[in-house]
Amino acid sequence: MSLRQCLANLALASWIAAEVVRIVLFASTWVPGLVDIMLIAALVVAVIFVLARPQPTLQDSSAVTLTVALAAVVCPLLYQLLPAGQESSPSSSAVQGMAVLFMLGATFSLGRNFSVVPQYRWLVHAGPYMLVRHPMYAGYLVFDAAHAFEHASSLALAIWLSELALLDWRARREEALLACADQGYLEYMLQVRWRFFPHLI
Repeated sequence: MSLRQCLANLALASWIAAEVVRIVLFASTWVPGLVDIMLIAALVVAVIFVLARPQPTLQDSSAVTLTVALAAVVCPLLYQLLPAGQESSPSSSAVQGMAVLFMLGATFSLGRNFSVVPQYRWLVHAGPYMLVRHPMYAGYLVFDAAHAFEHASSLALAIWLSELALLDWRARREEALLACADQGYLEYMLQVRWRFFPHLI
């Protein structure tokens, strides 16, 4: 593994680890719930895989792609603008727990293929990737939709729709890169038709 790849892995792993710290600090004022513990576990698994990533064969490093990818990662932080102090309902927590389990399954399926910007190392077809082409993004959207629904405001809806638009753009860039890198991805797209949610998107 090259020094550049080691540094890239360390930078992404540090970013993910910072999110773990943020969740722990946010949860320090009350007893962390099961969803928080599951989310932290998923992020820790991602850090482990990221640190062991090999060099990608192909990567989209265009300024626009990098900007949109970073915006998609940062967008959920806007949910902090919503009024605080509202506890999640049991149904909302259940939906978020299911979303985290789906994301965890996607993380294990990706393994050392985990990335933020579009990269090609090898194709992943197993686990949640047999249902939709971007299960990680689907998990993000379901998790945040439950949070937005709890607030039921135009701001919450606007943030969620912005996140959907950014993740859709990001997913399309990834699909273009993977189709260019590996002919097998075109066959996979024919088999798994849905980007995020079966029969919807």
